[in-house]
Amino acid sequence: MKANDFFDEKHKKSYGLVSDGVSIFIDRHKPMSISSIIRYPNNLFHPKVIHHAMSMGLTEIILKVAEDMQILKLMGDEMESLLAARNNDGYYGLAIALQNGHADTIQAYGELIKKAELNPDKIADILQAKVKIKLKEELKEAYVFGLSLALQNGHAHAIRVYGELLNANSAVFDHDKLVELLAAHSVDGAGHRLPALYLALQHGYADAVLAYGELLKAATLSLDETAILLAAKRFDNVPGLLIASNNGHSEAVLAYGKLLKNSCLTADKTAELLAAKNNDGVSALLIALQNGHDEVIRAYGQIINDLEFSPTETEQLLVARCESGLTGLFLALKYGQVNAACRYGELLRSAGLSPYNVAECLAAKGVDGQPGICMAYQNGDTDTMLLYAGLIDYAGVTAEEIAEHLSEEQKVYFLDVVNECQKITL
Repeated sequence: MKANDFFDEKHKKSYGLVSDGVSIFIDRHKPMSISSIIRYPNNLFHPKVIHHAMSMGLTEIILKVAEDMQILKLMGDEMESLLAARNNDGYYGLAIALQNGHADTIQAYGELIKKAELNPDKIADILQAKVKIKLKEELKEAYVFGLSLALQNGHAHAIRVYGELLNANSAVFDHDKLVELLAAHSVDGAGHRLPALYLALQHGYADAVLAYGELLKAATLSLDETAILLAAKRFDNVPGLLIASNNGHSEAVLAYGKLLKNSCLTADKTAELLAAKNNDGVSALLIALQNGHDEVIRAYGQIINDLEFSPTETEQLLVARCESGLTGLFLALKYGQVNAACRYGELLRSAGLSPYNVAECLAAKGVDGQPGICMAYQNGDTDTMLLYAGLIDYAGVTAEEIAEHLSEEQKVYFLDVVNECQKITL
């Protein structure tokens, strides 16, 4: 069997294949040019042919190579070169298969690994599938892991199959190398590190988030290592969950909650990860309230209920207050995010908080201590005023109880504004 045997007519024409001739491989991830065309022997057992099969998802070719592995006389470096299946840029075939989501091909590739009998260190390097990338000229080269490519493209099935491949070869990894692989950092154009889970959360790939959780569960990690990987913080300490909330990815937020539930972390560490605060104390719930992502708020409430936090931990999560003292509900009221504020009221009612804590949350104070409803009143936002009057009744507290959380200067104004809100309902 030769390369000619598995290319369709389109690729035969594109690659200039002729019987007993040569194959022309073009990197399909770059614009076609004469400089990107390299000719290789028409030989099935050639690294570039394996790379093409991995990149295009030609599973039958990988299976054929695995089947005929016994007749090969390749040893040492030659066998490593075949399995690494690098293209002209040095990209591993496995990395491109992960990037393109070719789960069946990755599974077949596992048979190649099994039959190759390479040195464990060589297998570990191949399975990490590091891709060297060029950054700006003044910066050094960096590496991106194949797992990162799969997560940033949402290829959940490929991630699960890759996990099976890792489990089958777990003995080849020392612990530090495994942790490095699971972090699977990518980089942005400036060379800043981005964890793979961060990328999946950023793009809202819920099933990929769940698949990543299965990788973590199968690994033997300390609680601290698990917490660091789940935090998925980028270079400036922004957690992945915060970005998912900012972008309105409610299903990804729910998926993340399942990872937390299966993590065996302490309640306080779990609460810290769910808060997902940046350096300014801005939390995932605060940003969802500000942006009006009511489905994210609903998901957040479901996670809180599932994880069964203590009343204190629940109150700290729901008040959603940043370092400056500003709260999420303040922003929702200020910007007229009626649906988000309504959903937040449902969270408060279902959370089982004391009336005192519910009143504190509904005070919804800004940086200067001014309640958010006063901002809505100043903006003439009658819809938000009507909503707030309903929130007070729905939550089972009084305006006077809420006012106890305000300064003396703000109390009278707040009660006057609430009175105006209640007039709208009449």
